[in-house]
Amino acid sequence: MDERDTDDDTNRAIPSEPAGDLEAWVEAHRVRSVSCRLEDLSGLPRARRAIAALAYGLLHADELRAAGGSVPRAVLLAGPVGCGKTTLARALAGLVAEHGMFLETVASELTPARVAALSRFTAEQDAPVVVFVDELSWLGTDRSSRRHDPESRAALYALLSAVSGLRDPARAPVVWLAATSEEVDSLDEALTRPGRFSHVITVSGPDRPTRLAYLERLLSARRAVAPLDLEPIVEMTVGWSYAALEEVVDQALASAMADGGRDAAIDAAHLREAVTAAGRIAGGGGSDEAPERTPAETWRTSAHECGHGLVGAVLLGVGAVRALHIAPRAGGTEGGHTILGDAALEGAVRPLTDAELRAQMAVLLAGGLAERLLAEASTGADDDHRRVGQLAMERLDAGFEPAWPVSLPAWVEIGPAAADRRTTLVWRAVDAARAQAEAILEAHRAGLEQLARRLLTAGDLAGTPLREALAEALAADNPVTS
Repeated sequence: MDERDTDDDTNRAIPSEPAGDLEAWVEAHRVRSVSCRLEDLSGLPRARRAIAALAYGLLHADELRAAGGSVPRAVLLAGPVGCGKTTLARALAGLVAEHGMFLETVASELTPARVAALSRFTAEQDAPVVVFVDELSWLGTDRSSRRHDPESRAALYALLSAVSGLRDPARAPVVWLAATSEEVDSLDEALTRPGRFSHVITVSGPDRPTRLAYLERLLSARRAVAPLDLEPIVEMTVGWSYAALEEVVDQALASAMADGGRDAAIDAAHLREAVTAAGRIAGGGGSDEAPERTPAETWRTSAHECGHGLVGAVLLGVGAVRALHIAPRAGGTEGGHTILGDAALEGAVRPLTDAELRAQMAVLLAGGLAERLLAEASTGADDDHRRVGQLAMERLDAGFEPAWPVSLPAWVEIGPAAADRRTTLVWRAVDAARAQAEAILEAHRAGLEQLARRLLTAGDLAGTPLREALAEALAADNPVTS
């Protein structure tokens, strides 16, 4: 039985709605026409397969019961904003539309009376029903944050009761489908316990091949110059959502038409400009309110990012450096942005070797060191330095340092001598990474400056142009003589 607070606020009367209004509200949220299909989402093979399996269970509940299975009462779609959760939900509506029913609402609309009306409506149906509640986190975060919002808490309790309610197994199944952009762990435990929204379908953002396929599909539906080299765009948009990609393509088309008239088509220049502009807006730089960077600041930013890129190319390989931006990162800092990593492992979480950790530390430190080498040091490297300290501690925790062979739990109190020893080991690792980065940058100073000037002119480098620029930079200080 759920624990319920006994605050006076909780017992306050919740406004009710006339029955006729409730019926009209339910009817207004019934989805009758669906044009969205699973094929409309590139990638997401696991999520699409899970949705297809759910649709099969809804439409063949008798077969599933005969085999000893059952359709889950509630399913949660979890993933970052813009990754396709709502599209997956509507694709499910398309799959069940002919033989079932789909109702769509958002958590902020729910009241106890409306949840009760939904429950009554679904209980009366002889066909499979899906009730989709978007933005579940509006109701379902830790209930302590809703302590002074009795209406929201009452709606949450009503939803819990509806999901857990008894239903004749011989009747058509009802599935409560919800979506959240928050971490599942942040939701109220009462929502995610077994029998409620414990069946989680994780929806991730598009990886490299998926971004490429999605961009190609978006461009095929709009006027675009063919062929377009999308490799740089794909590399520049690591971590972007489907929604962000679509907005960029639409902006590119609008800009092309503004420049070239109603018959203009998207070209590479307008597409790259749209990506850069999206990064500036999301990152908080380059807007009307933000001060423009001076030429000296822009040059320092270019040197910083090229320091990351050049050291990354030496230690990780030219192919591991995927994009260099002078423009701010989308949703990130006001400086530039460097993207590194194996495209085949994009988004994967895997254990790192000691050599990989040390290489990452050197790459992070290279930005500030390149500023000193070509311009003047700034506070732009502060975040890099914090991350280096974290990586150095990870080395200790992983047991990579022979002088500190074990990872101590947080509750273990260490004395001053041990603390000093740990600090010494951390600084020793940081100093070694700094020395490694300095040696590489000094050995390739001419190439670093050449690369920085090229980035300064282009604004961003990605894909084949970036690989060519890095190769030329690395060869600049070691010319081949005949």
